Amino acid sequence: MSIEFTADQLDQLVQSTLPFYIKDKLFAQADYATPALMKFRGKKKTYPGGTEIIINARFGKQSQFDLVTTSDQQLTFNEYNPLKQARYTWEMNHLGLTFSWQEALTAGFSIKNGDSGNFPAVPKQDEIRIQNFLTSKYEQMDYDARYSFSQDRIWSTGSNGFPGVPALITDAPATGVTGGLSRVAQPLWRNRARVGASKITPSAANQTLTQILRSEMVQLRRYGSANHVGYCGSLFMEALRVEMTAKGDYTQTGFNKSIEIGVNAVTLDGMMFMYEPALDENGESDRCYIVDHDSIFLYMHAGNDMTMHEPARPYDRLSYYKSLLWSGAMVAHRLNSSGVYEVLTTGLPSA
Repeated sequence: MSIEFTADQLDQLVQSTLPFYIKDKLFAQADYATPALMKFRGKKKTYPGGTEIIINARFGKQSQFDLVTTSDQQLTFNEYNPLKQARYTWEMNHLGLTFSWQEALTAGFSIKNGDSGNFPAVPKQDEIRIQNFLTSKYEQMDYDARYSFSQDRIWSTGSNGFPGVPALITDAPATGVTGGLSRVAQPLWRNRARVGASKITPSAANQTLTQILRSEMVQLRRYGSANHVGYCGSLFMEALRVEMTAKGDYTQTGFNKSIEIGVNAVTLDGMMFMYEPALDENGESDRCYIVDHDSIFLYMHAGNDMTMHEPARPYDRLSYYKSLLWSGAMVAHRLNSSGVYEVLTTGLPSA
């Protein structure tokens, strides 16, 4: 037996169930599947609007203290040069859901068109039926939102107009520009990189990868914070685990070979290295991006962070349309505290 809804009632049910589902469920499973998405959204910042996101950048010192030895010594006064500015263009992002009257009719729902007015309330059991009908669509929308925002935004090379981590933490940091500032002219405006010809050859016997990473971490923390995370492809994570388990780990209680190295994360000198599935999806299973989360952020327009847009049903379409909107950009305040690293995979068990 079919259940009859007015067009207005059906629209109200869709509008009420979409915000409930999305607000409650969106990204709920992203913590495990896409760790970078969880971290970046946890550190997100907002801005009020404008054509660009502008960041003030400072490079090196411009003065120093005078050593005063006499009371009549002439002192130095400095006219400081203006700070340089990095400028980032924000992007509008949209994910849409639609379903037709025909689909609803096929599922056993009748729709009565008419002018807006006072209609009898829909019985609760009928509301549950339509919610169940919509749930599979919301679940797919939820998955697509998580997957696409991780894969096509956070880990974007910028080819789709949204510069993500690989666009900011580049393979060739001594060339090109970031945020409109030249990395050629500003050596401090460069990330660190060990890729391509300078990729790292892991060695269980010599601990090459872990030794290089320890040296790199000193340099990354020189200019940045201690809030770093290494996002690794599966082969990079494997190389790291192979080295760390080959020799054991030194702890406060001595040298210990029984410590279990978890599948999802490894800690090295206080820095967390985590498996990021998006890198495998992008063909970068042999890479690790170490991100300084105090220097690279997601900025979004205030009030437009995964916001539901619920347009009225078009007069010339027997369909319903709902949208999820996000506008903003990934922005770097500092680059020399982040880096990208690649390993030679020859000899790894699963290579």
